[in-house]
Amino acid sequence: MKIMKMKTLFIISLVLGITSCKKDKVNESKTLTHGKISQDLYPYLFDANSYWVYKKINSTTLDSINVKSIKRDTLEIGPIVPGQGPQGDEEIYRISYVSSLTNTSFEEQLLGSVITRGEFSGGMIYISSKKVGDESSTVKIINVFDTLTVETKKYKNVVKVKVTKDVFIDKNYFLYYVDSIGIVKKEILTNDNVSETWNLLRSNIKLLKVN
Repeated sequence: MKIMKMKTLFIISLVLGITSCKKDKVNESKTLTHGKISQDLYPYLFDANSYWVYKKINSTTLDSINVKSIKRDTLEIGPIVPGQGPQGDEEIYRISYVSSLTNTSFEEQLLGSVITRGEFSGGMIYISSKKVGDESSTVKIINVFDTLTVETKKYKNVVKVKVTKDVFIDKNYFLYYVDSIGIVKKEILTNDNVSETWNLLRSNIKLLKVN
């Protein structure tokens, strides 16, 4: 009888254990998040072969920035506390560029509501909120202009950001962004003073269609 009771208790414990595991797996799957980039970043999903030509003011020097490729990817979100499983993933778009002036390539990532060069680790160069004072890591929104003239062209709703140098960014900048166009003006800072300015001359832009 004792043996039968022990067997019965073991079977009940085993069934309860299996049921508990199933519930845990169901609960775990329900808590996983699958983050998407902000729709405010869609105007910055530049497709391959898009390009921008910039001119250094008071100079004849030009720089052409070309999109080599764009790729959608996902980043897994790791445990928040020890012993915890994966928390889900975040959508990320990687855009690869090449500069004709320096003949070098670089990558920018669209993640959450920012554009960055170092994923979660830094190198942020744009925030899509368009709210003055908003900041994250190395970027802060300084102003939003109703209109701004650059090389005789008028642009509307121009977002000016200050970008601070870190391991992913070589200098301090003021950058001026316009939806569906990108950077229309770039000012390099030395001791918080503008030491060099590049203006957008022309561009040929194609945006990636998001389903």
